[in-house]
Amino acid sequence: MWQTDRKTAIKVFERVEVYLHELAVYQRLLDRRLRNIGAYSIPVLVRYDHSLMVIEMTLVTAPYVLDFGKVHLDTPPDYSHEVMADFFGKQKSLRGKYWPEILKIWGMLKAVGIFHMDPKPGNIMPENYDPQIDDD
Repeated sequence: MWQTDRKTAIKVFERVEVYLHELAVYQRLLDRRLRNIGAYSIPVLVRYDHSLMVIEMTLVTAPYVLDFGKVHLDTPPDYSHEVMADFFGKQKSLRGKYWPEILKIWGMLKAVGIFHMDPKPGNIMPENYDPQIDDD
């Protein structure tokens, strides 16, 4: 991802299916006018180019939610109950005091058919992130 001189960022993709998937997520967010979840900002789609496989989006500062490459649209991931319980257990342990905020974010994204499966601090960044508490 590269920052532009227009206070936006561009993301360039190598694989068409990854580009189309992430573009679909940004279009969903734009269609739903979802620019933030509580205090967490979400990048807004500015423009895209199919021939270059580039997405341009607004810049965000913490707290934010971004990188929708590993989300599932409309249907949750097809994992067993045990796998999901393990995933949520590990995330709760890793996220510490930020876990309740992340659950709220997931719930709001789920309400619009977006299942975010990569909640690392680089993707869901609290405003006062403390790596001593929330080390990834």
